[in-house]
Amino acid sequence: MSSFEAKLVRAVKHKREAEGLSIRALSAAVGVSFSTLARIERGDGQPDNNSRIRLLEWLGADAEKSGLRFENVAFVHFRAGKEHPVTDCAHLLKAADCLRASLGPSGTPKPPADPDEGAPVGSVQRSKEELEEIAAKFRSDLGLKASQALDSLKIKVDGVQVTPVGTTTCLDQRTINHLRGEASGEWSAMSVPLDSDNEAWAVLLNDSHTMGASTVTVLEEYWHILLGHKLTKDRACCRGLRPDVRP
Repeated sequence: MSSFEAKLVRAVKHKREAEGLSIRALSAAVGVSFSTLARIERGDGQPDNNSRIRLLEWLGADAEKSGLRFENVAFVHFRAGKEHPVTDCAHLLKAADCLRASLGPSGTPKPPADPDEGAPVGSVQRSKEELEEIAAKFRSDLGLKASQALDSLKIKVDGVQVTPVGTTTCLDQRTINHLRGEASGEWSAMSVPLDSDNEAWAVLLNDSHTMGASTVTVLEEYWHILLGHKLTKDRACCRGLRPDVRP
């Protein structure tokens, strides 16, 4: 068991016992089977990525205190209601790791926060009217008229870098051809957090789709990132990748 998994197991066991929960009660709370949790706590096995994500989410702030982060998570818009080939997940995970390495923080200190900028939006629940006001301001900031279409492929959002899969240098040509060909109908985009604060992102775009579909996809990624939406479904496709089914 790696140091990360060992630290995760210790943190989970500590919190479970502190809250007076049995392994069976924890199983019901996090959606991981009793037998799996019991085996993990005994040290007879290590949690797979699905279990890791669920346990990290259950730990909440305690995960951060224990030095546990979602450093290997990427959010993918997969085709709904389907099981996705592990090979596709592996290719996307390879791209996610490369994007982090090539576009992630290089050690340069972050600029001080703008005191007039205010608190980040985060994942606050907002009414339809509030969302419409945000959208209207967004369009106004872009200088768009009421009848003018928003072309998301021509705008830039601070902290977000969009890379079409056909132009990425993070994958070999054979893998690019697979993701744009045989697997093109399985996914539309992948958002990768580049830092632990989720302030910098890379979006890998499936550019084999139509221009109209790509425009909508990129806009959805911007919207999710800027509003800090969280996933509502936590089944892992493979290590480090999760279907993106945010509200």
